[in-house]
Amino acid sequence: MKNKCLSTLLLGSLLFFTQANADTVKEEILKDETKISIKQQELNKDIEEAKVKYSSKPSKLEEKELKYKEKQKELDSKKQELKYKKDNIELLEKIEDKRYQIHLEKIKSKPDIDKIEKLTKERNSLEEEFDKNRP
Repeated sequence: MKNKCLSTLLLGSLLFFTQANADTVKEEILKDETKISIKQQELNKDIEEAKVKYSSKPSKLEEKELKYKEKQKELDSKKQELKYKKDNIELLEKIEDKRYQIHLEKIKSKPDIDKIEKLTKERNSLEEEFDKNRP
């Protein structure tokens, strides 16, 4: 009876931490999305201000526009990366879960090295799968 209660408690804890890992991935995506949105708003504001400020200086305006186009390219790249993460969120959650399982195994009083190696290989395989089609 005692072992059954203990195993039920462990299973419940594992399910909780699996959900926590999924939430962590979603939170990171949300943070990235917020940062990108803020940077896009700032860039749009800078572009509009430059158009007004340098309307009588076409060469200076052109110089600023080139700078802003480069910043826009960087933002577009980040947006594409974010979209890729959103499209592959389940894979990211699996990777995070493997990382956590490895962590749990390492902090045990008697860690199972074979299990750690197996989990590490699984995590590496998942990371390779994620990176394979990354933009």
